[in-house]
Amino acid sequence: SRITRVDFGDVAMMYIPGELTPELVVGLPDDFNMDEASLTKYYDDDRIRHALPDTYTIPGALLDLVDEDITFTVGLGGDQLGYHVVMSDFKIGCSDDVLGAVGAPSCAELNAYGVVNKTEYEGEVSYWVSGQLCKNVDEEHQATLEQLGALAPAIGGLCRYGQMLEQENDHYHETNGLGWDLAGDLFKAAESLYE
Repeated sequence: SRITRVDFGDVAMMYIPGELTPELVVGLPDDFNMDEASLTKYYDDDRIRHALPDTYTIPGALLDLVDEDITFTVGLGGDQLGYHVVMSDFKIGCSDDVLGAVGAPSCAELNAYGVVNKTEYEGEVSYWVSGQLCKNVDEEHQATLEQLGALAPAIGGLCRYGQMLEQENDHYHETNGLGWDLAGDLFKAAESLYE
């Protein structure tokens, strides 16, 4: 797949092969931080499913690369790779049903072992696996597999099925993302396109 740039002098179009979050196009807002006013403004009371400003990182903003005065970005332009989710925003839901099917400890127990993360907000609790851990297990990163030991198959199962079973209605874009590195790969491709 590819990014396509059409240049009309001061005006350009960039065709992106998937669906992007606005911050990948224009960047993070200046007031995007851990202050309560910012959290209320940007999270609409859903602080469980998404990475918060202190951990949310993007590879860059596409419009920071362009040199035309006006650039239109077109999502699903030329290809349909799915959602471009930044690695820091992958929070794969931990499902006790998945863990029980393979005879693994519960989400709460895995959290106590330091393998699964836990987020609490206004009485709601979410157990989840980070995108980086899922990527490492999925790509058979040897040090990660050794660290997880016998828990590696359970974490692999969560990474494959946890989002589908736990948060399909609340964090849908993760179920339709092409890969762990898609947002970063997109930005690298755009950088080379604009060099």
